[in-house]
Amino acid sequence: MHKKVLVFAPHPDDEVLGCGGSLLKKIAAGYDVSIVYMTSGEGTSPASQREAEAAGSCRFMGIKDHFFLREPDGFLHLTPQVAEAVTAILKREDPHIVYVPHQHEKNVDHAATHVIVHSCLAQADPEMVLAYEVWTPLQNYGLIVDITDVIEKKLEALMGYRSQVDYFPYDELTKALARFRGIVTGQGKFCEVFCVERMKG
Repeated sequence: MHKKVLVFAPHPDDEVLGCGGSLLKKIAAGYDVSIVYMTSGEGTSPASQREAEAAGSCRFMGIKDHFFLREPDGFLHLTPQVAEAVTAILKREDPHIVYVPHQHEKNVDHAATHVIVHSCLAQADPEMVLAYEVWTPLQNYGLIVDITDVIEKKLEALMGYRSQVDYFPYDELTKALARFRGIVTGQGKFCEVFCVERMKG
């Protein structure tokens, strides 16, 4: 039975920015990866465009499945409705690994995603919960992943979000962060880092 990875992304593209390299490596290792998009990112571009870009990025990366919860962009918070939706997905997917933005992310939707997912984790029993960084670098991390061999594919997946990269050079920023992490950790030329919030064994 394939091991399952479930990623919670506040907006379409956060999954690539925060942990795209690690996901590509998991997929190559035979894991089934699914993404839950909490909002459709309609605050910057039409939801239909953001969702289409997300679907294209998932196909390119080899993501098995993806879900759109369509919560309001910029106003995400814990409600009975979103808790029910997240709980249902956690029960159905029964993931071995969960990725979620870290709790100190400055973006309100990122921080809210962390709160929402953790409020529902009692309904699942993942072996590992990993918190990723997007716009607020982690101060403390316990896992370093060398993504040097997949950095170009990660950037290519990110370039599929044209509505975002045409507006801001997210590709340059994410490559610079990965290079910075590689330099300061010494674990590879390009790296991603994570806060380990749960690890069994």
